[in-house]
Amino acid sequence: MSKLNQWLTSIVRSPILWGSVASIAFYTAINRGFLSSELLRRYCAGHPVEYVETILFFVAFASLLLKLVELAWEPRRSDEPWLGSIPPEKQSPQESEELLARLEVLEPKLRESRLGIRFRDVLESVRRHGSAEKLDDDLHMAADNTAGEAHARQALVRVIISSIPILGFLGTVVGITDAVAQLAKVVGNVSFSDAINSVVSGLSVAFDTTALALILSMGLMFLLYFVNRLENSVLADIDAQATQELSGRFQAAVDHQRDPNVAVIRQMATEVVQSSERLVERQAALWEQTVESAQKRWTSQAVTTERQLETALTKALRTSLDAHAQQIREAEQTATEAGTKRWQQAVAALERGTAVVAAQQAELHQQGKLLREVVDATGRVVQLEDALNRNLGALAGAHHFEQTVLSLSAAINMLGARLGQPTVAAPRVELRPASNRTGHAA
Repeated sequence: MSKLNQWLTSIVRSPILWGSVASIAFYTAINRGFLSSELLRRYCAGHPVEYVETILFFVAFASLLLKLVELAWEPRRSDEPWLGSIPPEKQSPQESEELLARLEVLEPKLRESRLGIRFRDVLESVRRHGSAEKLDDDLHMAADNTAGEAHARQALVRVIISSIPILGFLGTVVGITDAVAQLAKVVGNVSFSDAINSVVSGLSVAFDTTALALILSMGLMFLLYFVNRLENSVLADIDAQATQELSGRFQAAVDHQRDPNVAVIRQMATEVVQSSERLVERQAALWEQTVESAQKRWTSQAVTTERQLETALTKALRTSLDAHAQQIREAEQTATEAGTKRWQQAVAALERGTAVVAAQQAELHQQGKLLREVVDATGRVVQLEDALNRNLGALAGAHHFEQTVLSLSAAINMLGARLGQPTVAAPRVELRPASNRTGHAA
């Protein structure tokens, strides 16, 4: 049952669990409209890399919150000693078992706290060795172990803080790559302004990932600083409480003032400690130089990458512009040739139409002339008929009238045949009797 409780406790205290829950709640609120900020939607839900950055931020934030809750519930230095007051005659190392039994009757919260674990570990060392000679070393070692464990428990947060900016730069590189690829696809198919707009929109999304990564990493760094400061304060109180209650409690097995070997050993130990401190300082300096060198290298690499990206983007834009200009020139030349060809065809058709109209006009002129001649001839025929009618009227009473009429009819038919008109019947002439005329004979 204890293993099950430990397993459940580890799950409940898992920052990955609470970070995932917070991420799900955050994106559910955005998708359902509870968080309607366009800024959050742009910087937290606009790109897959932004989703990863936000989830990692919530995991690190949950880890730091759990650490704050743990530190808030952690028992700190108190005025009342846990192991009781130190007797004037000091205790023998064998009494460490009684002190361990006293720790076991404490509340579970106190017993499983860092201070309770510190007391138990040091007393176990005294009981195991049967001597308090190494008590100070055990206290220092326990303090170092606690600090190392605290530092190791923040490894996930430090890894996330280091990974988020890298993810931001990765999103920027991916966004620029997609923008250049999109530009290569649309060049020649759309106008230059539309192509530039598509590239600029892709670049804005790419740089949003870097901006979000820097903001989240800075927030986590400040929060980690305050958590570490609070934890160091708690550890300092724990170290002071443990030193106050354990240092000088047990009797020494050897009188250091009367044993000359102890002084030699103490001097050697002091030299070893000083040498170790110098080595630690040297190691810290080397680490600092390494970090500075890595930072300079990263800055140089970032500048080089920026220049390469700028050069590649400029080259791609220049190539696309040249291709677009070439296509415009070819299209203009094709349109000019087609317009010239159509204009030549129209001119040729107009010339043919003009020739046909001129021929028709000449034909109409010729037909008008013929009609005018026909009209003139018809007028003369009408005049001749009128004259003949008058002559016939005058000759109605004369002798040999019938022969004269036949001769005139023959003349009229001959004249009509020459003019191309059908032969018309001779007009009927009514001869009145001579008796109707006064003063003449029949």
